[in-house]
Amino acid sequence: MYRIVILLLFTNLFFMLHSTGNISKYINQKYSFLSYSMIYVLFFLTIVEGIRWYFASKKNEREHQHNCDCLHDHDHHHHHGHGEGKEKKFTKKKFKKVLGYTFVLIPAISGVVLPVATLDSQLVDAKGFSFPALEDGNDRYGTHQVLNPDMSKFMNQGDFQDLVHKESKSYVGKNNIALTDKDFLVGLEVIYNFPGLLLEKRSQ
Repeated sequence: MYRIVILLLFTNLFFMLHSTGNISKYINQKYSFLSYSMIYVLFFLTIVEGIRWYFASKKNEREHQHNCDCLHDHDHHHHHGHGEGKEKKFTKKKFKKVLGYTFVLIPAISGVVLPVATLDSQLVDAKGFSFPALEDGNDRYGTHQVLNPDMSKFMNQGDFQDLVHKESKSYVGKNNIALTDKDFLVGLEVIYNFPGLLLEKRSQ
């Protein structure tokens, strides 16, 4: 039963990552087909494990019924000491199994419950972010710095264009553009990719 729950949770995890598009924040999109195929593989294994668990439970019920019919009071009294030893061993084995399954369940649950880390100013402050310097041969007194963050390196090009185009709609209708810690990098991308839409607007 534990295996079925684990397989279902991991199937749900991969499905949610692809349906929300958050899979691009974890892996290179060139290999997204591998994680996408895992949805079908895990779902198939869940069905197989469910069938296997169903027949195993039926078999255990028949064996338990058979043992109850054949059990006598004398035999139960004679093997009472051995039964306690087997029960302790079974409990210890079951505890280890539950503990192992719990460790496996942690990533399946945390991947759904915990929020996805995004590239914002907090991450830049923690890890740093370099802006390339553009050498200008005509300017011998210094260099020009290009302040375009280029977030396309962190996701699929198509997803990047969709993201910037979607976010640009929230800035076009504003006279003053205020960039906060939450949307600083996205705002920069919109400004650099759609400068014509943001003419005569002030940024903060």
